Amino acid sequence: MRLHTHVALVVAFNTKAQVLFECTSAPPEGVTPVVYFLDVSGSIASHADELRAVAGAFLANSNAEGRIGQLRPNGGTAMVKALLKYQHLLGRCDVVIVTDGYENEYDGTLPVSNTEWIDLSSINKRSPEYLTGVANWLAHVCGCQIYFLGLGNNASEMASVMLRRRNVFVSTIPRGAARSDAASVVGTVQALRIRARAALPPPAAEGAAAPPTEEGEAAPPVQDVVILPTSEEARAAIAALSPADIEAATAVGQQLQIVDTNNKQDEVPTTAAQAKAVILEAMAVAATKVTLTGDALQHTLKLAIWYMQQSREINNGNGLPSTIVSGKSFSNAGLFEFAAPEASKYLNTLFSAINNIKRQNVLNKIGTVEKPSKLEVEGVSRSYSVGTTLYRADLTTAVLDELAADTELCGTAKLLKRCTCAKSSGAAASLPAARRQRTSPSTSPGAASSSGAAAATDAPPTAADA
Repeated sequence: MRLHTHVALVVAFNTKAQVLFECTSAPPEGVTPVVYFLDVSGSIASHADELRAVAGAFLANSNAEGRIGQLRPNGGTAMVKALLKYQHLLGRCDVVIVTDGYENEYDGTLPVSNTEWIDLSSINKRSPEYLTGVANWLAHVCGCQIYFLGLGNNASEMASVMLRRRNVFVSTIPRGAARSDAASVVGTVQALRIRARAALPPPAAEGAAAPPTEEGEAAPPVQDVVILPTSEEARAAIAALSPADIEAATAVGQQLQIVDTNNKQDEVPTTAAQAKAVILEAMAVAATKVTLTGDALQHTLKLAIWYMQQSREINNGNGLPSTIVSGKSFSNAGLFEFAAPEASKYLNTLFSAINNIKRQNVLNKIGTVEKPSKLEVEGVSRSYSVGTTLYRADLTTAVLDELAADTELCGTAKLLKRCTCAKSSGAAASLPAARRQRTSPSTSPGAASSSGAAAATDAPPTAADA
């Protein structure tokens, strides 16, 4: 069953809006044209399979099939801004919104009725009040039907506030659903379209005027529950699908090219030489902004490599804040052998430069800290605030160990001692150890080298060390 076949516009939105497809010809008689708004914010890359499946289910056998350009997810979710740009179409077209989150960019006033406006500039963007205001505006300005497709858990809040509105139809697709059962996504979209079609008024007889709406007349039915792949009506729609329907929708969705600009796992260097080339390139960038040479540079690079090793182990692989190794408190407490005055600035500049080299996945910016917290290294605390950048290296342990032993990068620099890093929650993880005799924190690098007692090597950690 195909409810919509005439696509007027497909828009990709993040902080900007980009037209992917446009048709200016009139739709067939009796067919309501459709405008699609596809979220391409940075986080949508983790829902790429679901986005393809949903787009395929909607666009199969439409005039836009196979004509959607490449999507490059990045940035925030400025849904309102995109809809405002094409507001002239909203009154006469059905609107399909596919997102993995919710509006989080708009600051301004919006009409929510013919006489009432809401000022969103003073409302917390993560609050139900803000999301309800956006939903009220959508329901007011869209003159036909609205389909809201939420991908993953983060879209559930927006999906909930979209419910119980006339001509608004809501569904959410769990992350991973498309990989485990493509038919469940196609069937859920189909169930949503069946629900919407059932809400349409019966067509008037040819030449007859539409009957007037009497005051007090019952409003069209509204949707009270989000349609999920496990919903009864979704399961019924899934069961009614033919293999050809599923194959057609899947094939159309697979044509949608989604370039993951955040997660470059397909380009992870497999050798230390490849990773080192990226680090050297980033060092050249950092050198134009921060002056650091000689032993100071080599010790700072050693800390950078140490950081990459730990970023894969702590916090369930969710990375470490960029201040973990650059905090002066650690060096001042004698945990590291060397503290350069410009080390903090250099490390942050280097991390950013490595992350910006897109062709190789050496160190990724994977998000920011969401709530104030702290980490401890050997009992020394380092606090970090909301918004602090989180990084993670996805290199193999063997590649990281080889980088740590590279004398061109790190010289003979060594960490002062074995360090244990603990989250403020109390969970702790051991960091790879430097296999050497302990040196007094007051011992200078030069003295340690001359005595030989503290000049043991930084051997790669074994399984027992991890």
